[in-house]
This record gives sequence, C-alpha cells and structure tokens, in this order.
Amino acid sequence: VPAAERPSYVLTDPAGAYELRGLEPAHYRLQAEAKGPGGALSSSPVEVVLSDASSSVATDLVVEPQARLRGRVTAGGSGVAGAAIRARPLGLALPQLTLPSAVTDPGGSFTLDLPPGTSSAELLVMAPGFALRRQHVEVRAEPVELPVQADAGTLVLGTGELASPFAEAPPFLVSDAGDRLDYFTLARWAALQGHSAGDPLVVPGMPPAAYFLCPGGSSPGGVHCRSGQLAPGGELALELAPAATPSDGRSEEKER
Repeated sequence: VPAAERPSYVLTDPAGAYELRGLEPAHYRLQAEAKGPGGALSSSPVEVVLSDASSSVATDLVVEPQARLRGRVTAGGSGVAGAAIRARPLGLALPQLTLPSAVTDPGGSFTLDLPPGTSSAELLVMAPGFALRRQHVEVRAEPVELPVQADAGTLVLGTGELASPFAEAPPFLVSDAGDRLDYFTLARWAALQGHSAGDPLVVPGMPPAAYFLCPGGSSPGGVHCRSGQLAPGGELALELAPAATPSDGRSEEKER
C-alpha cells in the first residue's frame, strides 16, 4: 500500500506467492500477516519504489512469531471490562502499517500481538467512565497492570476546517507531561463515550493537566496554539483561530 495512505490487503496463493497489479508510481510499504500453529505471525515492513507504470519489483516477506503482551486494566483493584487498548511498538526500523489493538474481557484482561522483536511499546488505554491513559511498557512474560483513574475532566475543542478529513495535517493536543494526541484519536475517544465528532469536539474522560491545542504542522506550545488548565471534574474550552495568526492565549475553564 502507499506509505501515506490507509492499508489494503491481498491474499497469498497456496504457495505463499502474491501479486499486486495496476499500482501507480509511488513509494509503497509492504507487510505480511498470517496465523500459525503457535499464534500470530508477521513480517517486518519493507519499502519499495515503483518509478513508473512499467516497473516490476519482486519482494520476499518473511513472517515470524509475534511478541505477545498480556495485561489487565484495573480500577481500585478490580478489572475494567470493555477498555480499548492501542499499542505503538517502539524501536522498529519502520513504523507498522496498522497499530495492534485489543479490548479487555469481563475481568479486565487483554492480549496484544506485537511485531517480532518488539521490546517496548506505548499503550493508549481508552476505558469509558475513566480518564484516558497513556503508558510506556516493556514487553515481558509477566502481565502488566494498567490502573485507570475516575478523576477526569472534559475538553471542548474548536478546530473549524482545520480538522477536515482533507486537511494536510490535523490539529493535535499536547499535555504538560508531553503526551501528544492527534485530532482523530481524540474523536475516537469521544465516540467511545457517546459523543459524535463535530465542531466543537466534546471529549470527556481527559486526565487533569495543562493542555495545548495546536494546528497541524505547528510546534507544540507555539504562538498558534491555545492553552489552558483542566481541573478534576472541570471543563476546558480551547478554540483555534480560523487562520494561522498568533495566539492570544485565550481559553475558558469552568468547574462543573
């Protein structure tokens, strides 16, 4: 698939061969996934370049057993069911075409299959009714425990046309702890809590922190960002200017 677009899929024949036809000249990234007797298998991503319409490239993709991460999402020592977990494997030569994900079972447990050789990952834990959590974990045999907190506030984010699906770079949010979330991840988190995407985007379940809402392509905390402090149980409204003009730092915060 093109390196900058959503992935598409093709199945191999009984001998493991595959063929992709009718591709436009571009940079492509290939990755194979399969199921073996012992569990999931995948290859490392491989980049190929088609320079013109008559180009032909032969590429072997070798699948290996994936690394497995087990864990449990808890609140007050009890398991949290239905939490969505998304992992970003770290330390790989090329980013993955898709991010591994899982949903916790009734006891709060989950299993993630990660690319071969993954030693650590950044997890995003989305448990409705609790604050969003991002956690760096080492991949090891023992299950990891991910406690979530009930103390959370609501962000109201005004982005206008800057969050259009056709925008070259979507707006993003950065906390004072350095955690960065793009607009579409925030929209997914809002949807899991019953809030559809719109302008403004209402995002409950955000951990108390200082936040910067920035246009895509800008520097975190730069002059075009809006900033404010979200208190536990509070609401913080941040609105981007419709044009790329310096921020006056305006924000609105209120306690519920």
